[in-house]
Amino acid sequence: MGLGFGAVTAKSITVGPRPGHPQPNLVRTRSDAGPGPGELQRLSEPGPRGLRASLASLRHRVPLIVSVAGESIADYVKLVRELGPLGELVEFQHLLAEHQAGVRVEPEAGELATLLREVREATAKPLIVKLSPDFADVNEREIIPAALAAGIRIVNYGNTRRIEDRRLSQGVGGLSGPDLFPATLDNVRRTRRTFGADLEIIRTGGVDAPENAWQAAPRGGERGRLLHWIHQPRGPILARQILERLLAAR
Repeated sequence: MGLGFGAVTAKSITVGPRPGHPQPNLVRTRSDAGPGPGELQRLSEPGPRGLRASLASLRHRVPLIVSVAGESIADYVKLVRELGPLGELVEFQHLLAEHQAGVRVEPEAGELATLLREVREATAKPLIVKLSPDFADVNEREIIPAALAAGIRIVNYGNTRRIEDRRLSQGVGGLSGPDLFPATLDNVRRTRRTFGADLEIIRTGGVDAPENAWQAAPRGGERGRLLHWIHQPRGPILARQILERLLAAR
């Protein structure tokens, strides 16, 4: 929390601890877009009790975003009620079944509306819906309108992208890194044109350099935040480099 970022997102938590998939569950790939993209399957996570223990002595220098991932509406409501008090914002994801399992399941419209409404009612904290870049049309046609109707005004666009790789124990995972950046820019711009100022957008995906951060940053009076998921070779100094680039452009 002292590296210069404006907020920190905790590991996604489910209703109980999970050991994660067997190794290998994280591999490196290379592409023309740049070094260091990772393909990631669900790793271990400590569950609500473990998260509370790990945060007990943590001083919040910047806002903490608690992230939850359920398998049912009841799971999401339970997690938001239990963990929401630990952070300043709550993010929830996996509205489409996680790519780590190798399956995508699109929720029914009524189920989606109920989920978003009940999660909104479960906490007074600001809520963030994390979107998958693999489903841009579904996001714009169904998920974002349903979120706005439920009173949720922030989306995180986007998540990792599904990829198949025989080196992973399950043969499928989520791609992150610079390959995602063109899609991040395109999705953010499309979403802004469609939904205007009603939506606050967190930009995530491939922001691994100061210039990328500048391209993705909100312009003028636009509401939005810039978020980078660090597991790139540039390491924690990247936050300072991004801040210097943004300040220099003022």
